[in-house]
Amino acid sequence: MSELYEVNLSSSFKEFSRETKFLVGGSLGRLARFFRIMGYDTLYEENKEERDLAKHSRAEGRIIITKAQDIAMKALGESLGIIKLSSKVTDFNTQLALVSKCGVIIETHQKNYRCTDCNSELQFYKKEDIEKMSLKKLIPEQSWEINDRFYYCKQCNKM
Repeated sequence: MSELYEVNLSSSFKEFSRETKFLVGGSLGRLARFFRIMGYDTLYEENKEERDLAKHSRAEGRIIITKAQDIAMKALGESLGIIKLSSKVTDFNTQLALVSKCGVIIETHQKNYRCTDCNSELQFYKKEDIEKMSLKKLIPEQSWEINDRFYYCKQCNKM
């Protein structure tokens, strides 16, 4: 255990994998966004009450990542999975390194991509598919010129 982070995982939790789901608390928005880019199913709850975070975590089998002591204590009391980062850790790279030390897989070659805004799975399309589907209007001209493949979020209607 370090004074920069604490980890408490339920006894049923085996190990972190690509299927691990996360619920990231308010002051860790950049970390939540990065987890989505990495392909993790990650909810970001900026203004949720403690009971709501615990409820989501329990119902959906999510590991909570937070800097809030009150949320960490609530999660511990309910035997929920929690990674509690010190409130002193404000640097994104340090946050990422600490989460990695906890066993979370941080690698860039994954199969699933998630929307950084809504957490939905992204659909992969090649240029020719985009043209057939009339989605080209969603792509800035410069991006269209330099890329051959694109990712589309049906939920947000964004490329």
